[in-house]
Amino acid sequence: MFNNLPVLIVVMLLISAFLAPLFVRRFRRATQVVAGVVTWTAAGLSAWLLARVVQAGPIRFAVGGWPAPWGIEVTATPLSAFVVTVATVIVAIVMLGLPREQRDWPSNRAGWYITLLLLLTAAMAGMTFANDLFNLYVFFEVTALSSWGIVAAKTDRSAADASFKYLMLGAIGSSFVLFAIGITYVVTGYLNMSFASAFIAAAQLHPIIPWVIATFFLVGLALKAGLFPMHIWLPDAHSAAPTSASALLSGVVVKVYAVAMAKVFYGLFGGASLEAMGISEMVRLAAVLSILAGSLFALVQTDIKRLLAYSTVAQIGYVFLGFGLGGTVGVAAALYHILAHGLMKASLFLASGKVIELRGSRNIKGFAGAGRLLPLPMAIFTLAALSMVGLPLLAGFTTKWYLFNAGLEARLYWVPVVVILSSLLNAAYFLPIVWRIWFGQGEAEGAADRRVPGLIPLAVLLVAVGLVPNPLLNLLQQAAAWLIS
Repeated sequence: MFNNLPVLIVVMLLISAFLAPLFVRRFRRATQVVAGVVTWTAAGLSAWLLARVVQAGPIRFAVGGWPAPWGIEVTATPLSAFVVTVATVIVAIVMLGLPREQRDWPSNRAGWYITLLLLLTAAMAGMTFANDLFNLYVFFEVTALSSWGIVAAKTDRSAADASFKYLMLGAIGSSFVLFAIGITYVVTGYLNMSFASAFIAAAQLHPIIPWVIATFFLVGLALKAGLFPMHIWLPDAHSAAPTSASALLSGVVVKVYAVAMAKVFYGLFGGASLEAMGISEMVRLAAVLSILAGSLFALVQTDIKRLLAYSTVAQIGYVFLGFGLGGTVGVAAALYHILAHGLMKASLFLASGKVIELRGSRNIKGFAGAGRLLPLPMAIFTLAALSMVGLPLLAGFTTKWYLFNAGLEARLYWVPVVVILSSLLNAAYFLPIVWRIWFGQGEAEGAADRRVPGLIPLAVLLVAVGLVPNPLLNLLQQAAAWLIS
């Protein structure tokens, strides 16, 4: 049963996605509940799978009984099971707020939005479990199409413009990835990453060939992930989308593309080859530029959702930096930040969405006095913001501490400097908002219903992984060791 569990997770989500529009018109609330139950079930199965592969080792499953390289091979490793668990848990928590968010939506739009969320979750799981480049690309595109759809769900002009920009630039990124896959197949004769990697290692290829393949993969996936300077779609898309979509796009989706990059790079070439080709250095440089530029752009924003979107540009840099540094410490830091940032950014977007709803404005000035109006949501916003800054005992600190140590271990002494500088920049744009929330003078009136579903579970998980990080980090070091071996 365990061997086909990755396929079961994906298929269960896909079937639910296609059934949702059929029932939402008559049974909207029931459809929302069932979609949430399916996502929580997928999260539970992913966690069960993670425990299994950590204990007994990776699982390889040949779909339809056709063995690799001719058939489709699905692999469940500590890395893939962890990432899918994180993605499904965060999606499931965010979906707790769907009934409230969709209360004024037409039934047709509500149904298709649920379909897109389930499709997005299935595609992220499929992309993470796939071990052949063709199916990686298929799920890569389903993820992109679902993302474009949820950005446009608000049906206003800004959402349509942002979705179209996302579509056009995403298509360019897809073209780069498809070209890299085509070259890989022409050169090796395989789409399965294990077989293609063995061929590349054994063949006497001209050094420019693997370099071109890796570079095209890097450009395409960095564009999809919103890494600077290929981030220009991200602030518009993440700020124009509905609150739940913003939380998922910033908290989960962009990180899955970074994981896909790590799987392809380490799966096809290995850490030593990446260093020899200069690809790891390119990743590190792009990551540092993203960390600094994203933070500087966030510093001058007055729109809270654009500030959080530019913050995501900076935060995705931490994930790429960890993968670029390599080693068990660097990769473990990247994986830890996938979880920590997902919890932090989902919390920030959900709490901000409530302030926007009550105050009717996305301007940061609208947060003045919000602590008295929304004490619990703003307390969780403050927790997430301080974690982003990197205060000790909070999740964001652990990421930065591990990146700090990974830089020292790799004898790249500029890495600790960048980590410290980024924390100062994070403080420069988050602490004034926190001050405004608790000490600013703002309007006291607001809607009677001030609850934000999903915020408390996010806060509990964020506190837990910050206060007791060692068990998780031990697990992630195992996942990192498997990836770079």
